[in-house]
Amino acid sequence: MNKIVYFIMLCLMMSMTSLAEEDVLRPEGRVGTTGNSSMDKKFAIGLEGGISYNMFSSDLNWATNRGTPTTANSVYNVFDELNGLSPHFGFFIDYSIDETFGLQLKFLYNALSYSGTESGIVDFIDPELLIYLGTGTAELDYRERLKFLNIDPSLRISVNESLYFLVGPSINLGVGDSELRYIFTENEDFVTYEDNATGDESSKTILLTQQNEESWFGLNLAVGYKFVIDENISIAPQLTYYYGLTSYENSSLANDNQQITEEEKILTISNKSFNQLRFSLAVWFDKVF
Repeated sequence: MNKIVYFIMLCLMMSMTSLAEEDVLRPEGRVGTTGNSSMDKKFAIGLEGGISYNMFSSDLNWATNRGTPTTANSVYNVFDELNGLSPHFGFFIDYSIDETFGLQLKFLYNALSYSGTESGIVDFIDPELLIYLGTGTAELDYRERLKFLNIDPSLRISVNESLYFLVGPSINLGVGDSELRYIFTENEDFVTYEDNATGDESSKTILLTQQNEESWFGLNLAVGYKFVIDENISIAPQLTYYYGLTSYENSSLANDNQQITEEEKILTISNKSFNQLRFSLAVWFDKVF
């Protein structure tokens, strides 16, 4: 045991002697301790842009107007699951704490959009005579567009000079107008929507536009890999998963389009959630100051 301790002490003394000799031979200091060290310039800035895959889902609960649980073959079942693609772009500032950890603040313009299509049974009615014309199948194409400014502070964990992970909260602030579009097809008329619907007898469109005042909160988990292009420029493909934490208020809809063949049913939409998968390309300008 003593021999092992003596051997370790001898190795340490030889290493210290070697380092001291290097300092004498290199008056300006050892390599990596001058102003050219990567850690001397801790800040980086960058640009990021790409495509997002948007996923909206909720729980649908049907009940009669007396509160009895039931089911409905309705076009409104479209709200069970919606998805779509949309662009995002922005910039970030990155600060290196040490070789492993860093802090990153990102600002993204996120133009969300998602849609879905559902078929259901509908009562056809003459809008002028209010005469029942029969029951048939209609289709609802629902589309929603929302614009957000994402503020994403993250902890960066660098496995090596290329591979890194990001984890942190996401604050999503609504900007501009939101757009909701309902397109009904394969029907002769919808009494409920006749006043504000446009289109021909086989297809009617409802477009609702209003100020987007939504605020969403979530958690980001990302992985990226940097490819060095120049001394201070790198390109990093990056994959980010956004998990929504915001709790949405429940909403209700009446199945007004099928009241003759069935009694009126109420749809309660609950447990609404929104998640996002972002495929992006980040351009890093390293060691800027």
